[in-house]
Amino acid sequence: MKKTLSHIFIALFFITSTYALDVDNHKILNEYIAIQDFTTIGFSLDSYLESKLGLIEGVDEQVNRLQIFKWLGEGGTKEDLPGGLTTLLPYARSFNHFHDPLTNKGFTDLQEMEQVGIKSSVIWSQLPIGGQYFGYYSWHDVRSYFYLALTYPEKEDRDDSFADMFRGLGQLMHLVEDASVPDHTRNDTHVIRYPYEKWAKANIAFNPSIGEITVAGEPLEIKNIHTNFFAHPYLLQTPGDFAGAEVPIAHFIDTNQYRTDESNNPVTDPSVTLTQIEGFSAVGLSEYTNANFLSADRMFGDYPYPKAEHCEVLLENPPDDGLPNLDRKYLSSTNGHPGEQVNHLAVVSYVNYYREQYFPHITTTAYLPLGLDPACHKEYAQKLIPKAVGYAAGLLKYFFRGDINLILDQENNDLGYVIENNSEEEMSGNFKLYYDAADGFRKMIWSRDFTLESKQSTTGRNRSENISFGVEEDAAEPGRFILAFKGTLGQETKPDSPDDSSRIGAVAGQVVASPAMKIMVSDEGVYALSDMDATMEDPMTRGFDRVALQVKNISEQGMEMTGGSIRLGVKYRLGQGDQFRNNPPNPSEDFYYIHQTISGTHAIPRDQPLKLEFDLSANPIPLYATDVYLYVVYEGTIGEETGKCMGFVDISEPTPIHIQNYMNKVCLYGNLYEAGSSEALGLIDPGQVDAYAHDLENVFIKFWSPGYTVPAMTAINPSATNNFVIPYLAAGEHKVIYFLGDPLFRYSVTTGKSIKTDDRDGFSHADPNEYQGVISFNSIINQYEDIEPEDPSYVPGGENARRVFLQKYFQSMDIDSYYLKDNHIIQYPVDSSCILE
Repeated sequence: MKKTLSHIFIALFFITSTYALDVDNHKILNEYIAIQDFTTIGFSLDSYLESKLGLIEGVDEQVNRLQIFKWLGEGGTKEDLPGGLTTLLPYARSFNHFHDPLTNKGFTDLQEMEQVGIKSSVIWSQLPIGGQYFGYYSWHDVRSYFYLALTYPEKEDRDDSFADMFRGLGQLMHLVEDASVPDHTRNDTHVIRYPYEKWAKANIAFNPSIGEITVAGEPLEIKNIHTNFFAHPYLLQTPGDFAGAEVPIAHFIDTNQYRTDESNNPVTDPSVTLTQIEGFSAVGLSEYTNANFLSADRMFGDYPYPKAEHCEVLLENPPDDGLPNLDRKYLSSTNGHPGEQVNHLAVVSYVNYYREQYFPHITTTAYLPLGLDPACHKEYAQKLIPKAVGYAAGLLKYFFRGDINLILDQENNDLGYVIENNSEEEMSGNFKLYYDAADGFRKMIWSRDFTLESKQSTTGRNRSENISFGVEEDAAEPGRFILAFKGTLGQETKPDSPDDSSRIGAVAGQVVASPAMKIMVSDEGVYALSDMDATMEDPMTRGFDRVALQVKNISEQGMEMTGGSIRLGVKYRLGQGDQFRNNPPNPSEDFYYIHQTISGTHAIPRDQPLKLEFDLSANPIPLYATDVYLYVVYEGTIGEETGKCMGFVDISEPTPIHIQNYMNKVCLYGNLYEAGSSEALGLIDPGQVDAYAHDLENVFIKFWSPGYTVPAMTAINPSATNNFVIPYLAAGEHKVIYFLGDPLFRYSVTTGKSIKTDDRDGFSHADPNEYQGVISFNSIINQYEDIEPEDPSYVPGGENARRVFLQKYFQSMDIDSYYLKDNHIIQYPVDSSCILE
């Protein structure tokens, strides 16, 4: 690096300038491109930013105190003048802005410049991440800024990345625009003399009243009329032809169609630079420029074309030369030049006028003193600036060509989402989903790697499989998600190795803003209950025949759900065997779905939840269901429009609770005996302890929703406050009930009257209902999904979490897989304890 910088410094000492469009011109071109709607190529940066990235003000959105279109203009300036520590070497980056399409080299006009690291603009634009100097703004750097702008947890970091991305795009556009400058394509540093940029600075402007760029006051009418100003998409369908510059953007500068052999003899002529496909240009911009135009220090003879013999003399009196009565001679490439014909290709010096007056016998034109004057500059600019704009606009479109979306899964009746690839190319890589939390952090809730075919797919494989995730409790804007992709998109490929940090591949983003509803348990505390006997009914077809839940509109203001239809969706896999034991058998690979619509029209309020009940008796949720999700779909009026809103909740799997009457046992002095047995009665005095077996009448079970305040014991009315009643439970009998609920559930048991079962029992049993308090447990969760633990933005939740509750099962009466509630076991003395075996 020291050697590189020393050579650059020496070169700068002798060279006044190494740029041929003034930085102000680049700023004008970039800002013009940013604000235009290019209907010719179907791209508007303003529309893209608003519809895809959620930047409502489009190019006028401020990022780090500067509007986006101005950041692109800033990049046009900074590629030449990075500022900061580069004050002593202001144009050090500019040495990398050259590309000769015939040699595929950059700036080599000064000795050893190639050896000290000066690159062709094609290579410079695609150096690895962190590979440039005086700022990192290669294509791969800017790609990484885009991804970080979508995914960084902190907003300040995301804004910084957006600023770097838009500035970097401006710098990449600058490189494409420089390929329209003859000096940069003909290895011409124009030492001391740089008339073209002086003229361009004074004569190229943006006229806001007509919305066009003007050259010497004349509008160019670039954006919608001439398709040949723009590169055809065909140029971007194959990798770049340069080692180290394989991204197809290389073809904006050079397609290697106009070339010479090793002896510098033409293989193709300038006619190839006029090649068009469907009216669009089909050749690199540097090829067009090199083959058809001259530069101040690279006139005839330095390159195969243009040729002097293809020129004829044009007499014209320039209006601005101060000599109104004197015609000037211009060389016009209209005498057989096979490429773009230029009327003012070069101008003959005024000295030649006097030579003809006094030396008429000298007729050769071989040594005519030639140059470029304002008339040449004007015609050059009129032909080259529109292409500079068109090609740079094409680069901007290519950068943002990835078109993805998160939409309701219509094939599954809107239950869940799918990711849709609306791009012209196949994409393969990683998709992540984020939301913005109220604390200001962006958090990941879902991640997958897969491939999506292009939008032209006839098989529907441009859409992903069904994915599901919920509205997080701490979301700042419920219903707003950020979808981010990185990987391979067409010919822009991801690294082969995850350890390769030189590039990340293509990037695409989509901000999804949709109505949102929250689903929660109702006052019943669970979504569904069942007391079916799994030994008497088929648990793979029977189970839960009723679902109760609450919904609430949590969308942004203006999205009122004032009336529409409501339907329930249930998604589950089916267990292939007993699910209520350790290590249950694997479930089905495919999901099953249940759909149920409730009659009538319903509004979903904001202020208080709406309770909904669904009858599933015709199609119940099986007892052996696993990976269970609930959906509610509202379809009707949302604000001032008609639309859909889908709510989702990942609930527990069917979770059993065993209610066990242990009053067939008695615990005496630390040992367990059969109640009423001679062994038990022999340890106590008659009438000392009720050591007899008892049945139970009316066992009341109540589930409590997480946000519900449990009343005091004295306020419990078991006959009214319950979800489920066991009318009679004999001594030693157990009853199993199953529920679908939230991951954490609470329930209480209130037991009724004890019933004598032994005639020897002389004890009184007028005991009242006994409230045994609230018990909290984790319900069964059986989703097994991969996550990326190294991602610092990952938060638990959504479908991507690996969530398995390691059950601590009770071992009792051959029951090894259930939550257990024991009741009324007699213990004497009171400090005795026994293990139920």
